[in-house]
Formats: sequence, structure tokens, C-alpha cells
Amino acid sequence: MADTKIHNLFPTPVYTTGLDYIPHQDELNFIKSQDFQQNKYNHRSVDSYLLEKEELSTLRNEIDKHVQFYFKEVYQPNNQVSLHITQSWCNKTFPGEMHHKHAHTNSIVSGVYYISANSDTDRIYFDKGIFNPLEIEAVNYNIHNASTWYFPVETGMLVLFPSSLLHYVDVVQQDQERESRMSLSFNTFIKGSIGSEFFLSELNL
Repeated sequence: MADTKIHNLFPTPVYTTGLDYIPHQDELNFIKSQDFQQNKYNHRSVDSYLLEKEELSTLRNEIDKHVQFYFKEVYQPNNQVSLHITQSWCNKTFPGEMHHKHAHTNSIVSGVYYISANSDTDRIYFDKGIFNPLEIEAVNYNIHNASTWYFPVETGMLVLFPSSLLHYVDVVQQDQERESRMSLSFNTFIKGSIGSEFFLSELNL
């Protein structure tokens, strides 16, 4: 079959990286000292604006560099527009707990920075979120036939993805090196002007 190719049309951009910046112990202590409340199947910090705190200003700046890079590379905006971090909170998931499948409303790009994660056992799962009327068992799963996909995660790793993308955490396994799996999650929204004045779609934010 000459000139045959399978095209990946409208792919979902998931960004993974390790931060060059290593948080100082006082920053980690600040995060770990937060008050936590029960989430659906795990725990999250009471404070949902952690990255606005002066104690985490350097970490926020480092994360924001990657947020802006992701936005420019993926969206390549024509307008004078950028993303800014809105809410940010800490997730704490103990062995035997999980994080339910969900997406983030009122956000463009969401992210997770891992404070304590083990690449041998910890993963972030993404779900296609589309009902499949036919279930065809595959010999090998790939990005075309899989309804879920996961990435191993580790301490110091940052993951960015469209906020509408369903994601979840499977049951956390026991780890002698830590008390719980911990991550710092955040949402973003547009700041600037989008749309067109001429086409009556302009929106200044």
C-alpha cells in the first residue's frame, strides 16, 4: 500500500517535565503543614490558593514558566493573551486511597506538580471520556484503541493538560519511604484579549 499513513488528528497535548528548580525544605514544610480536609476518596488542603502565598512564590514562578511555554506552543495565540494560575491546592493520598475520575471546570489548562511520588508505583491516568458502543479487545494497546492511558510520575515532575481531560489516580500502594502521595494541583485562565472586534467576538479579560 503505497503512501499509506495513519494520521493523529486533533491530538490531546499532555506535557510532562521535571522542574530544574528543587524546592527548599522550608517550602516543602509549608506545604506539608497545611490543614487538610476530606475529599471524595482522599484529602486536599483547606487553602485552595497556595501558590499565591509568599512562601511559594519561587515555586510558582518556576511552574509558570512551563505554563506559558505550553500555552504558546500548543495554542500559539495571535492576541496579546496569556494564562495565569487561578486556584492551587495540595492533594494528599494515603495508601489504600485514590482520587476519583474528574475534569476541571472554569479552567483552560490544569497542572499537577508532584511533591512526593514514586515512579515505580505512582501514575496519573487519563480517560478519553467518550462512550464506545463496541468493545474490541486489542492485542496491543496504543493511542488509537485505548480508552485510558497513564504516565508514571515521580517527585519533582510537572504535568500539564487541557482542563477538560478526564483524569484520576488509582489506589495508592504502601511505600515505606513516605506517609502519602502528595501533589500540588492548579488551574489556569486567560488574561488579555481574545476573539475579534471586527467579527463581534472580542472578549477582554
